[in-house]
Amino acid sequence: MNKILENKIDTYINNNNYQVNAINHKDSCSNESANEIEQEQNEINTKGNKEISEFKKEVLEDHFINLNAEEYIKDRDNSRKIIMKNEFSNTTEKYATKKQNEIKIGELVKVKKFSRYKLDPYFVGPYQVVKKKFNTVQLMDPDTHTCLERPVHLKNIIKFNTTNV
Repeated sequence: MNKILENKIDTYINNNNYQVNAINHKDSCSNESANEIEQEQNEINTKGNKEISEFKKEVLEDHFINLNAEEYIKDRDNSRKIIMKNEFSNTTEKYATKKQNEIKIGELVKVKKFSRYKLDPYFVGPYQVVKKKFNTVQLMDPDTHTCLERPVHLKNIIKFNTTNV
């Protein structure tokens, strides 16, 4: 890492020397006074020294940022591990507390009514479960023995209580 820093600083210094040489070449071709040439070289040297010191600071800051990047990567990996543990525990909790489907074929159920007026009941029924497939059931009216047109999802069904009727 130190060799990289030294190479960057050397290339920057070489660029400044190139600028000084270009001015010297320009001055040798033209008829400017020696004082003006010295002033320009002094300005370049002071400006170059300031720029070199700023450049060194930037390079060193980059170096320290890279060192801190290793610590950052370690912290990031640790935090990811913690997050993964929490997500795993949350998902296991979610499925452990999930409501189990206890509706079987032949039971009486009520179906949630979506379009209703103020005093209408929330659920209508009773309906008898005829067929069960995954999370949907096919229902039949026990009085008329006609099936409903569409299957109904289990979240829209509750068990029918015969004791309260």
